[in-house]
Amino acid sequence: MYYELDTQIGETFKIKNDELRVDGGMDPLALHKGRLCLGALPNVHRGEVSERTRIHIGDGVELRALPSGDVMMLCRSHKPIFIRSGFLDYCNKMPYGNKPHRFTQESDVAKVFDLRWAYHEMMCRTRSASEAVMAQAAAVAGYAPGVENFPEMMADSGVDGMRSAFCTLAISFVKGWGPGYPSRNSIKDTPCWIEIQLHRPLQLLDYLLKHAPLSN
Repeated sequence: MYYELDTQIGETFKIKNDELRVDGGMDPLALHKGRLCLGALPNVHRGEVSERTRIHIGDGVELRALPSGDVMMLCRSHKPIFIRSGFLDYCNKMPYGNKPHRFTQESDVAKVFDLRWAYHEMMCRTRSASEAVMAQAAAVAGYAPGVENFPEMMADSGVDGMRSAFCTLAISFVKGWGPGYPSRNSIKDTPCWIEIQLHRPLQLLDYLLKHAPLSN
């Protein structure tokens, strides 16, 4: 999905290729070749900042899905790109979603998603959420101590949070956000960005939620 600020532009594109290039090109028919040209997407309400930013997307970014389910990324743009990646947060010992990771043309190919890591993280959180709910129910029924720690047990176990951290990637072109960018607190404040929903981890999350102990 392509966004300008908080508005989705165009349809949700379904990518079947293992490799995808997202750039500022003008070819509206290039998607079947594994290329998404953002320059070809019209927006009658486009602001000046988004218009200027689109000019600088250039060769954009290349993404490649490996047979293992991992995802690799290479910046081709002459301007920096900024990615929200839970896996990179994990590798850098950062809180999930706290700040983006910056890449330039000089950056090496980077792994931005690891399927085994995502599955492990989602499994731990769905298990913790189920245990927390059962503990609360037992406490209310008088079979267990109080539930003072219930909010802590539920931390980071929300479905939306897991989808964001472990099933999606988001890339902003040219402009960053978060700490150091006073006027752009979130990626929804950036002029040109994409969100990529990863099919396999979404399948795994759905499976884990359906088979959590609480649902048995």
